[in-house]
Amino acid sequence: MLLNIFKRRFSSLISIIAHIDAGKTTTTERMIYYSGLTRHIGEVDSGDTVMDYLPEERNRGITITSAAITFGWKGYKFNLIDTPGHVDFTMEVERCMRVLDGAVTILDAVAGVQAQTVNVWKQADKYRVPKLVYINKMDRVGANFEASVNSVRQTLGAKSVCTQYPLFEGDKFKSVVDLVNKKVISYSGGNGEIVSTQPWLGDDNARFWHNMRNNMIETLVENDEDLFNVFVERELTIEEIKSSLRKLVLQGKICPILCGSSYKNIGVQGLMDGIVDYLPCPLDVSLPLVKRNEEMIELPLSDKGSMIALAFKVVNHQSKGILVFIRVYSGVLKPGMTINNSNRNTKERIQKLYQVYGNDFEELPFCSAGNIAVILGCKSTRTGDTLIEERAEKVILDGITTPQSVISQSVEPETNADEKALEHSLSILMLEDPSCSVVKRKETGQTLIAGMGELHLEILRLRLLKDFKVKANFGDVRIAYKESLIPDVLEVSSLIKKAIANNNIYAEIGIKLLKTKDEKSTVEIPSSVLLDAFDYQDKIPENRKLQFPKSLVNVLKESLSSLIQVGPILGYPLTNCKIVVTNLKLDPLSTENDSAIRMAIMDLSSRLNRKAFTFEEPLMHLEVIVPSKYLKQTIHALTVERSACIIQVEQLDDSNPALIWQRVTADAPLDSLLNYSTQLRSLTAGMGSFEMKLKGYRPVSKCKYDLLMKQFFGDQYETAYL
Repeated sequence: MLLNIFKRRFSSLISIIAHIDAGKTTTTERMIYYSGLTRHIGEVDSGDTVMDYLPEERNRGITITSAAITFGWKGYKFNLIDTPGHVDFTMEVERCMRVLDGAVTILDAVAGVQAQTVNVWKQADKYRVPKLVYINKMDRVGANFEASVNSVRQTLGAKSVCTQYPLFEGDKFKSVVDLVNKKVISYSGGNGEIVSTQPWLGDDNARFWHNMRNNMIETLVENDEDLFNVFVERELTIEEIKSSLRKLVLQGKICPILCGSSYKNIGVQGLMDGIVDYLPCPLDVSLPLVKRNEEMIELPLSDKGSMIALAFKVVNHQSKGILVFIRVYSGVLKPGMTINNSNRNTKERIQKLYQVYGNDFEELPFCSAGNIAVILGCKSTRTGDTLIEERAEKVILDGITTPQSVISQSVEPETNADEKALEHSLSILMLEDPSCSVVKRKETGQTLIAGMGELHLEILRLRLLKDFKVKANFGDVRIAYKESLIPDVLEVSSLIKKAIANNNIYAEIGIKLLKTKDEKSTVEIPSSVLLDAFDYQDKIPENRKLQFPKSLVNVLKESLSSLIQVGPILGYPLTNCKIVVTNLKLDPLSTENDSAIRMAIMDLSSRLNRKAFTFEEPLMHLEVIVPSKYLKQTIHALTVERSACIIQVEQLDDSNPALIWQRVTADAPLDSLLNYSTQLRSLTAGMGSFEMKLKGYRPVSKCKYDLLMKQFFGDQYETAYL
């Protein structure tokens, strides 16, 4: 049983990150096996992995949701999280990055750095996560270690050092050269479990390896002044080299590069040793910042302080119910404790604590600072929330950024009897996956489920039908457009004045919409406007005049926010817009001012001129990899049929003249890329692959604007809106 008995100096929370099909899960399954936690190596192709346990993950052979596991290695404890490699599931990577100590970036030795490699690398940089690189699949035809290393330096911009080098017998990858320890590491046995080392002295390649080692040391002394002072006096020891490597990795100055073939059981134990040697433990990383009384302060890592934890993942377990994955940053969390949710001002009671092993759970008596655990008993906690001890001073940890969805699909119950089941299932999906959103369109009554891409939507649809067994119908996939202001300024006002059941309904509201560069639209209510909001007209003596109630401020904000959430053209959200209240008048004696505000803002919404707004479409950055013989038709399809703008075409590798790969990078509107995967497979005999990510939004052309309006309004558009 692995409890929190390991000293924090001998534990680490790490993640495996990579482009899809680089070998993340294959590598993780070997780690678990070599640690002694399992007696059998799970294989992606066989569908029996520990980490990919969802039915769709095993059917497709890809990781869809992040999975955690804890195991020991040579006296150390690894809390390891395996993350998806497909860009549609980037939220899973984002929330894991927020709590990590370090990360292992896996590359395919044939492809080198790929599109999603860049994305996850940037996510790790965002949270200042130290990284090492493991170049996998060295056994494949076309594997090129040097080209992969260059791609790390050029594409990722990382200053890297090779701590290992591949060794071949003929054209067959056999062993790994340890440049730090000056040894050759061989792996044998049925599953590579027997690791043997021998000095490299006397080998024909020893001089080359010696030069590689000197290059590594030169890079270290250039970046480590303390090591330089020792280097000029005498020869460096192995421990001094390791110590410098670790220090520079923690500072983000150096990235060690290791190599292997996980599927062939070569190099994984060396990778695990590299994690121990170079990646940080909880005591090494910079202290997290917490917000206390509007001030950001550092939070010391200690068991003796008040319990403070961050919820980084929420799942609805089939038998246990709602489970919350947390990382404890201070104090000790125990079952039976009552804790506060700082973000939602609610109380939660911890029923049980678990250590997680993929989809299996083991109860824990406590979870100390620096460790992760799973909580049973939380009802209101969501991803990114801060949990604190019941009587502790309120603090809030930095949360987790949620990426915006770009594609949606309508969903409706087959019958009225299925409506509640559908609503409940959708709420669970949003609870588990913050990048999934559900919107009900007021003008049509349609329910839209939105996600990060076609694959994401497909998985959400299958989960509703298979996991939740919901009876529902789905519409066509549609693009998540936005709406934006055309002029720099637009002013509009509303006056509501009526009597209902002896109550005066009176509200006069004026707003100004300003075009901004910030994608996130905001609402501003100047205090001067609130001071003059009540039209007293001598109804109340000066000394009895009251401040503007906070409850009405909230009503005003919520109502104005609805203008942002539902734009005036087709109800898409407003972007790059700021709404400023310029005028507000209410009846000080009325008890219906909240209703008056809502009615006035509904009237404002109807007064917004559609012609002053346009649509914004998502623009995607696309990376396509195809064999050279299919390059011409691939570019033709992108430019002529998919409205793409080609940015670059580059050859990846020429080590195998029979199969040379080309990488095409381009920008294209998302609506032109629907079903592109099917076309690419057809064009390239199934050999082509692509990744895309959101680059930003841009205004649509007049032609596309008219097309969207006609799709929605039909013939009425030409008569009513032109």
